[in-house]
Amino acid sequence: LDSKDMRGFGWLQAIAQEDRKRVNEHWLYSIHNDIAYDCDYTIVNKRDGILIDVTTTAIAVKDDHDKVQCYVGYLQINKMTGMKTKDGNIAGH
Repeated sequence: LDSKDMRGFGWLQAIAQEDRKRVNEHWLYSIHNDIAYDCDYTIVNKRDGILIDVTTTAIAVKDDHDKVQCYVGYLQINKMTGMKTKDGNIAGH
């Protein structure tokens, strides 16, 4: 996904179908309860079929009036499967 596609909830499209509902619910819970977001899930690279297991953590950045300005966080890659081999094939498939 490019940065335009990532806006709003577009980022959910990069997440494996079986994880999307859980990840979305967890994100909304974190926002509504003003707590840090911590979640494990799989990202699917639709161009080459690579599956990337990640852990994501994010927190709200607030202004002086306690209004959320943005969220910052990090994504840790735990495991990648389905990497392309030198001959262009997807490993493990």
